[in-house]
Amino acid sequence: MKEFGTAKLLIAALLVIILGVSVFLIMSGAFGQDVTILKPEGPGKHAAEPQNPEASPGALNDPSEQPPAFDPGSFEKYGLRVPAKEDADFNALFDGMSREEAENRNKTLAADVEAGNLFIINKKFPVGKTYKASDLAAIKYFAPDRAAETRFMRSEAAQAFNSMIEAAAADGYKIVMTTAYRSYDFQSILYTNYVKKYGQSEADTFSAKPGTSEHQGGLAADISASSVNYQLLQEFGETDEGRWIAENAHKFGFILRYPEGKTDVTGYIYEPWHVRYVGKTAASEIKRLGCTLEEYCNMNGIKNDAVSVKTKE
Repeated sequence: MKEFGTAKLLIAALLVIILGVSVFLIMSGAFGQDVTILKPEGPGKHAAEPQNPEASPGALNDPSEQPPAFDPGSFEKYGLRVPAKEDADFNALFDGMSREEAENRNKTLAADVEAGNLFIINKKFPVGKTYKASDLAAIKYFAPDRAAETRFMRSEAAQAFNSMIEAAAADGYKIVMTTAYRSYDFQSILYTNYVKKYGQSEADTFSAKPGTSEHQGGLAADISASSVNYQLLQEFGETDEGRWIAENAHKFGFILRYPEGKTDVTGYIYEPWHVRYVGKTAASEIKRLGCTLEEYCNMNGIKNDAVSVKTKE
């Protein structure tokens, strides 16, 4: 009886071992079977599997796995173009952004568009003789020997300009505005004088015909410093003041409107003295991309004729 009991125990132990080995072989695919654990094949396949990717753990929430444009609807609802996959530089702007950050970016940019801060006045998009923004405000820092009627910018731009000049002064650089807002008639006199002096062909490379000058929009300003005797010269870009502007203007919502090497896009020569207010979001992105305002608006699908700016008649 004792031997029989021992044999039963040995048989039971052997069966347990055989069963364990079989399970191991099945799980490892040794029997030619593909084993997939909790891999959903469709909605509701596994009750415990979350169907909303945003609620899923692990790689599904990894920002590196998100498409560059995040949520296309976030662009469309603000009237902005969804970045195309081939727009590598543009997509790079969104690297590391969360969906919330991308949403805030789009919302802020759309607000600047609505406010007219990206409104383009150029040879292709002229304005009428009576066009004048209704919210012009005085600028604090200007060259005293220039026309008093040009010491204005649109209110938001004027405040940002004053802050920028004060920040430059805190760093030891004295910069002033030479002219900002220019009426149609003022620009007409200026352009006519340049044509008489240089001829129309050359004048058209650095001076705008009346109605095509950004200065009439109240968002642009020409700046200078004592280092160039308060003149508008390309050498300004090589001065300490010019370099400070190039490196810091975007922090206050300004861009260098006519950058070097972009004459074919802007229609004007390199003007390191000409700054233009567009808002901090656009200014920072334009600086990072190294593009012009025209290129930036096209990249974002911003239509110039869709902008409405309150004006004085």
